[in-house]
Amino acid sequence: MRAMFRIFAVLMATAASATAALADGTSIKDGPAPVADARTCDGGPFAGFYVGAAVGYGGQDTTATSGLGGSLGDDDNGFAGSLYSGYNIQCGRLVVGYESDYNWMDTDGSFGDGCPDCGRFESDIKWFGSSRMRIGLVHSGNILFYATGGIAYADIDTTFAVPALDFRSTRDDWHFGWTAGGGVEFIRHGQWSLRAEALYADLGDKQYGYSDANCGIDCTGSLDWENELWIARVGLTYRLGARAEVAAPLK
Repeated sequence: MRAMFRIFAVLMATAASATAALADGTSIKDGPAPVADARTCDGGPFAGFYVGAAVGYGGQDTTATSGLGGSLGDDDNGFAGSLYSGYNIQCGRLVVGYESDYNWMDTDGSFGDGCPDCGRFESDIKWFGSSRMRIGLVHSGNILFYATGGIAYADIDTTFAVPALDFRSTRDDWHFGWTAGGGVEFIRHGQWSLRAEALYADLGDKQYGYSDANCGIDCTGSLDWENELWIARVGLTYRLGARAEVAAPLK
């Protein structure tokens, strides 16, 4: 829930920034807007293939729940970097597209249950990606406000250790879930555009069983791991094959 509040705050800030840019008439209107084809679903400034890169800030929330019902958790924040690519279809002011991304964040969930020799838990997300649909509306010919959602997936190392028993187990596995968010993008010149975006991702639950034959008793149990992410970022996009001609913005 905290992650969703953060995303809504970022989206409100990006929308406010775009509105302010339109009001002062300086940051976006310095250069002429790109041409939009008037024919339905036959091109437009945001249509076609694109690639891009983004940097930002993100957070990871991790919870480990034992088979007996007790839960422990931790959250960590850090730098985030992304590469993305996609394709848009533009029909007048409506833009519909598909996008995939590859992401890295300097975060991990690492926590214990209260004493140095008791249980230690760690969830290290090596990288994560998403495959999403985007839908949005164009304003003034070169500004796109959009929502996005789809599937999310990650390569995660989960570690459970009990130092007092000299026990440590690490699992490297794929986790799958969903993601949703939104943002604003504007074309500054020609084939280049800038964007501000926020995403939330729930990477689902993964349960692992643990057993230690050397602890002197029957030491078995299970843990259910849950990982959630949020990321706020700014990106630079290059649109492949975009037309160079310019015209007045769409009304």
